Amino acid sequence: MPDDRRLTNRRRFLKSSAAVAGVAGIAGCQDLMGEEEFPNRDVEIICPWAAGGGTDLTSRQFSNVGDPYLDDEVSYFVSNQTGGGGAAGFDAIRTADTDGHQIGIIANVLTIIPHFGLYEHTYEEFTGIMEYNVDPASITVREDAPYDTIGEFVDYAEDNEVRMGTGGPGDIWHLAASGFALEAGIEFTDVAFDGAAPAIQAVVADEIEATAASVPEVATQVLDGPLKILASQGEDRHFMFPDTPTLIEEGYDWSMGVWRAIAGPADMDEEAVEVHHEVGQQVIEDNAFIDWMEENGFGVNYRGPDELDEYMAAEHEKFAQVIEEAGIEVE
Repeated sequence: MPDDRRLTNRRRFLKSSAAVAGVAGIAGCQDLMGEEEFPNRDVEIICPWAAGGGTDLTSRQFSNVGDPYLDDEVSYFVSNQTGGGGAAGFDAIRTADTDGHQIGIIANVLTIIPHFGLYEHTYEEFTGIMEYNVDPASITVREDAPYDTIGEFVDYAEDNEVRMGTGGPGDIWHLAASGFALEAGIEFTDVAFDGAAPAIQAVVADEIEATAASVPEVATQVLDGPLKILASQGEDRHFMFPDTPTLIEEGYDWSMGVWRAIAGPADMDEEAVEVHHEVGQQVIEDNAFIDWMEENGFGVNYRGPDELDEYMAAEHEKFAQVIEEAGIEVE
């Protein structure tokens, strides 16, 4: 990787030092030059979920591609700090030192679990740095189902029981299904599984009618033929299925999916935020990252610090409304 592609914090630091020297004199400059620049050691990226999952895989790819952009002497490394459905990892990020050498991955789970009393802290206690990924939920059914559009599916659900496979009460896909049901004025029978994979397999086996699992998770079964996506729940059509409409396009004011973002503790050092943000922008424009994400079905999406904070606030309120209106409880 050419040197000019690296973030040269040292140059920025030296320019600042020279400016101070011009005003305060050589002694002041020497004092400033004695301070450590950022980053001055390897940077830990905390992943709140286990190895092998989507958050782990994307964070490691972010780390690999981001290393050359960070600095000549330091690197990113990923650590998995699991437990509590993400709460343990979130807490490790929230309580990290504010100097920026320990950051992590947050997801929309952070805007969900506080509403169930499963985590007492909210997105407001984190510094959002940059969103890098969104994977929309879907409405996926068997290919031979007696409906080919989301409108026909809604008509069917008005007169028939539709069993919707999710991960159970409070699960991200349960909320995706519940929000759509409220918007469409229909009801689903929630059938809880231990994750998206068994829910998808249950649709394949014709044990249930549908699942709201993410587009990447159902992609293989859709491409192979047993299943079809009636609509995605993204704001835009998914790149793997450009002919499949979104719920919004079909007249339903609802979007939902998993998003992932880089974040740090509250009151994080501004220079560190800037550095990580700049690295992140370069990562998501790097072909190595783009190609890997697309090959593995992950969508690349950018939101900067201010936009991410606004988005998290909106997500927090949206989930609060869906949980209340749908009467969802978690024991």
